[in-house]
Amino acid sequence: MANVYEALQRGRQDAAPVSAPLPRVSKPSPAKFGMEMRTLSGRLQPLFDDRKPVTLAVTSSSSGEGTSTVARELAYYIAAEGRSVLYCGDPADLDAVRVAGSLTETQSRAIVETSRQGLSLVDIADLHRRDSGFGSKMAFRDWLTGNAQKFDLVIIDVPPVLEQQSWGGFMGFPDGVVLVVEAERSRSEVVNATTAVIAEASGHVLGLVLNKRRQYIPKRLYKWL
Repeated sequence: MANVYEALQRGRQDAAPVSAPLPRVSKPSPAKFGMEMRTLSGRLQPLFDDRKPVTLAVTSSSSGEGTSTVARELAYYIAAEGRSVLYCGDPADLDAVRVAGSLTETQSRAIVETSRQGLSLVDIADLHRRDSGFGSKMAFRDWLTGNAQKFDLVIIDVPPVLEQQSWGGFMGFPDGVVLVVEAERSRSEVVNATTAVIAEASGHVLGLVLNKRRQYIPKRLYKWL
């Protein structure tokens, strides 16, 4: 997938207050992602016509392939289209700022509105840790079932399922899975193993996002650049 950059990783601060602003990090211009996000959005339209909410997992075969970037930019794009989006991931991967007083406590997790209209988030950074077990993923699944009904789209940033196998059983819960593949890095055997894990959980891969693809420029054109 052209022009999608690897998400900048930011550490979380221990015991950060709920109302504190999200970490501000430099992101590429949204225009760089417009065409790719428009294509992904178009693929999701039949699902929007059929159910609410649409639950989408974004994952990859290994770390560093740009999963969080794709999940974040898709959440931004769909929210800008006028739909309500719940982003489930690490708040450090967003550049939106929390809106004071927008905290909604729902059992074990909180839904927080952001400064981007239509975009809310739930912090699941604890589930990204390698020591979080299968039971915590099932508890999160149950939480989503009871608390995400008001949203049009739920996007879940899922760590690589081959590296964190406790996510494997969760992959049958979303309506679809987008698999991010880094061009010229990911081996087909590893990608196939990832899709097999998803299929074993009765998950449905909607498609692959080819990330960090390099555009070849013929030598004769360089003089015009």
